[in-house]
Amino acid sequence: MVGKIQPQFFPQVFGPEGEQPLDQSGVSNKFTQLAQQIAVATNTQNSPEHVAEGFLKIAIANMANAIKKISVQRGYDVGDYTLCCFGAAGGQHACRLAETLGMKTIVIHPYAGVLSAYGMGLADRRVLKEASVEVTLTPEVVPAIAQQLNALADKAMTELKEQGDQDIETVQIVQQVHVRYEGTDSSLAVDFAEWDVMRSQFQKRYQQQYGITLPGKALVASTLTAEVIGKTEHLRRIRIR
Repeated sequence: MVGKIQPQFFPQVFGPEGEQPLDQSGVSNKFTQLAQQIAVATNTQNSPEHVAEGFLKIAIANMANAIKKISVQRGYDVGDYTLCCFGAAGGQHACRLAETLGMKTIVIHPYAGVLSAYGMGLADRRVLKEASVEVTLTPEVVPAIAQQLNALADKAMTELKEQGDQDIETVQIVQQVHVRYEGTDSSLAVDFAEWDVMRSQFQKRYQQQYGITLPGKALVASTLTAEVIGKTEHLRRIRIR
């Protein structure tokens, strides 16, 4: 509706028999009806193109907020990163999304249109087990935490084997402890290690995300997680001509 997709350049693979072109008139009629409904409900006049543009603006805002949640809110400047574009509709949004986030570089893979499905077919197998503990994190409780993590890893390994392992080359086990300051609600995951190493990891990540640390506050281990990752076969590099 906004001209980003031009039906004359699309393959005719739609419809019940897979031989029809994109239905531009059908899209235009539906957006015209929608614009009329909005005009009646809000007493404002908007063109069908303006309504369609509104949908795109909402989509861009939602995607940008999702990226900010895992980057800016954790202390990362997305302007220093490259936006990886994939998915059949990714090309429509990539430039505007990068502009919204202040990103300057975009990578569009030759297989971008099928990258999600392609990746799912080759993804590692993962089984995650977790347990809530809520104990003060001290050197004395580390051995008990290790035992619980190993028990969780054993359960995850059993479940992974039940799925079949014919495509798995190696198995990786990731054990983490979700730690928070006593009296707070927000926890951060750190790799299981010696007590002082976990404390250092937590303080560094807390500083990065919140800009402060709370010296003198006790640490609480709230949740334990053990993830077993079955690595699938490594792909050969494919040269695209």
